[in-house]
Order: sequence, then C-alpha cells, then structure tokens
Amino acid sequence: MTDLRQYVEENRGLLKKIELAIPGFRGYRIREDLRAADNILRCYIADQIEAEIKKPIEGVGEKLTRAFEIDSIRDVKDCINQIKGLEAKIRYAEHGYSGISPQFRIEENELNKIYEFDLALIDQVKNLQMLIHSLDTYILDNKMNDLKSALNEIQKQATNLDNAFSQRQSFIKLVET
Repeated sequence: MTDLRQYVEENRGLLKKIELAIPGFRGYRIREDLRAADNILRCYIADQIEAEIKKPIEGVGEKLTRAFEIDSIRDVKDCINQIKGLEAKIRYAEHGYSGISPQFRIEENELNKIYEFDLALIDQVKNLQMLIHSLDTYILDNKMNDLKSALNEIQKQATNLDNAFSQRQSFIKLVET
C-alpha cells in the first residue's frame, strides 16, 4: 500500500502550502496532515473489513439460513457482531487531536507511530480475509464442524486485531497524559 502520509503531503492545496510558511503554524499543519493520512488509512482498513470480511460472513449466514443449518447460524451471528464492532472501532477511533495551542500536544513522531500501528493492522486484516475464503467450501461440502472451527478461528483473529488496535489506543492515552 502507498504511504498515505506522502500522498496527503503531495496533495496539499494552496492554502495548506501557505500555512506551512507561517511561523508557528507549520507544525500544526504537518500534524493535521499526519492525522488526515491516518484517518484515510483507518477508513481504508474499516472498508476492507466491511467489504471483504463482514459481507462474506453475512453471505454465509444467508446460505446457512436457506439450508436450515440453525446450529451454525448463531456462530455466524456472533462472528458478524464481533466484526461489526471491530469495524466501527477502527473507523471512528480517536486520532490524537490537538489544536494550535492545546494543553497536551501529540507531536509529529508520535503521530507517525500511531500511523505505523494502523499500518500494521493491514496484515491482520489480510489474514482474516484468507480465512473467509474457506467458509463457502465448508457449506458446499456440508462440513459444519469445519465451518464452526473456521468461524472460531475468525473470531480469534478478530480478537487479536482488536487487541492490537487497543494497544494503539493505549499509546494515544499514554501520550496525552
């Protein structure tokens, strides 16, 4: 994936370029651009979770409903609920805002670390995506035990992703104090 920090920097408008030239405002502009890049990255990750993980699992739930596999539907619903919560948590996460003259300022290097936390989540999302591909095969082959195991593994990986994201949130709280 392209480094979005560079993308945001390269696509600054005239007003933002002027802000960079104003003493005392330059640091604020740079930090805001880093926050914007991180927000774009988190939205990308959340979109991937929604499109490539949540929607396919919802499709599995529909197939199980049509096949009257009542026992497995509950497992799918639990998995969907966990994924929905994770997607929302990532999409709407705190991003370490600090104004021009804040009481607590999150500096450029700390914002870069937050971005790196989020960038590392992409690999975990890809791992989840790979697990999703096996679900349809288990339904077609009527291997409900394997489906249940795969759903449990998806929930385990989602928990790991959630824990990694919680470390990011803890880092922000630590920096703000």
